[in-house]
Amino acid sequence: MLTFYTLTLSDQKKLTCVINKLEPYSDFNFISLYSWSLHSQTKYAIKNNCLFLQLPDYLTQKPKFTFICNDNVADNFDELLSWLRHNNYELKLDFLPQFILKPLEAHLKTKKINYSIYPDRDSYDYVLDVNKSFNAIGKEFQDFRYKLSLFKRTYKDKLQFKDFNHKDPSHIKASMLLAGKWALKKNADQHIEDEVFAFSRFLEIAGKSDNVSFISYWDGELLIALAAFEILSKKFAIGHFIKYDPDYKGIYHRLVHDTVTALSELNIQYLNIEQDLGLDNLRNAKLHLRPGHFLKKYILEIKT
Repeated sequence: MLTFYTLTLSDQKKLTCVINKLEPYSDFNFISLYSWSLHSQTKYAIKNNCLFLQLPDYLTQKPKFTFICNDNVADNFDELLSWLRHNNYELKLDFLPQFILKPLEAHLKTKKINYSIYPDRDSYDYVLDVNKSFNAIGKEFQDFRYKLSLFKRTYKDKLQFKDFNHKDPSHIKASMLLAGKWALKKNADQHIEDEVFAFSRFLEIAGKSDNVSFISYWDGELLIALAAFEILSKKFAIGHFIKYDPDYKGIYHRLVHDTVTALSELNIQYLNIEQDLGLDNLRNAKLHLRPGHFLKKYILEIKT
């Protein structure tokens, strides 16, 4: 029987030993998991090189269950299903990566289990092609180029692109003020407190990581824009947070372009900018960046 443990900072090495061998889905990224475990609800189990998760829904905080592995998909699924039954949970799995569907469905059919699997569009990870976004060529990037040009024309040398020190208390304080301002001006709904708290947890763990980098803009001593990304491999990076003062025209597109520029210089091919949660404004913003592809996820329901 599986044993789940509450996720803590000390678990990073243990989880990344499993995660780093798999496709970079945002829901299984340790920094993302830790940041969004708002009330320490996220729990994990590791068995047979498989990561099992009990994690809160990003919007409702209700528990969801999932797993990810390269091998022994059938056995690992049976482990989780047995645990769910034993603990009287609904026989439903979320955030299932596309690459495990084929062996999983073959197993379900062999055991004659009645089930349904369907896409969870709200949880798809958006993946930018770094070089495509960096070059921004063609009609599809016309508006993106316009926003970059608007930023350059409007501010020229008025804003400073400089280092953000995630271990400097004054910079951390400035970033938290920016996060609050971003949420207020974006007129965020009831999830505003969760977003800001998750950002504070992210800063906590980012200060202990050598793989997290920042892009920041300052208006004098005032931090007005900040983007953070993590290098995952020679091929992939993931963007964790973008915070900015929307009063500065074109700043969002400038941050994105500076991020892909930095990644291009490191020969990173792809940037995962995570899911949209089904929120219209977030979906429109991510689609506007012209993602190269999605990391698709699915929901499985066992019918009894």
